[in-house]
Amino acid sequence: MKRIGLALVALSVAVAPSVLSENPPATCIGTETFRMQVQGSINGGQTWNSNSVSVYGYPSTQINLPIRTLMTITTGQTQGWSFSLEPDPTYLSITAVTTNGTNTATVKAGDPPDQNTTAIRSNGLAQGIVIDTSTGITLNPTTDFVRVQILSNHHVVPS
Repeated sequence: MKRIGLALVALSVAVAPSVLSENPPATCIGTETFRMQVQGSINGGQTWNSNSVSVYGYPSTQINLPIRTLMTITTGQTQGWSFSLEPDPTYLSITAVTTNGTNTATVKAGDPPDQNTTAIRSNGLAQGIVIDTSTGITLNPTTDFVRVQILSNHHVVPS
């Protein structure tokens, strides 16, 4: 058997600022308003690892790995977000994505968001969320908000 390390670091986040500026206000300097994290689990989601997941398998086999993405917001009122995740297809392919059972599913004061586009794309996934289009419900600062759950296949590649 060959030991394979899977690093979960392929996250790209797009956050549209309300005002584009070369000189941000002093209250914005030195802090991260949004922090994103990708976690993997080797036991079906009972426990989650943030930096890497080690799995074992024979070459040319596939191993199902649950993955989830987290978002921490330190200031402000969030009206929505978008992000994409694109793993290296040599080692990992995304087979299913869902917001069921996540914080996203109930982000609008216990209800689903008004607009939710969470889908598998070529070589990855993309998510676009608008929380509320009419009454102004927003997401307050929060920690470890689970955005999406992913089922993936890890491909054990012969060396």
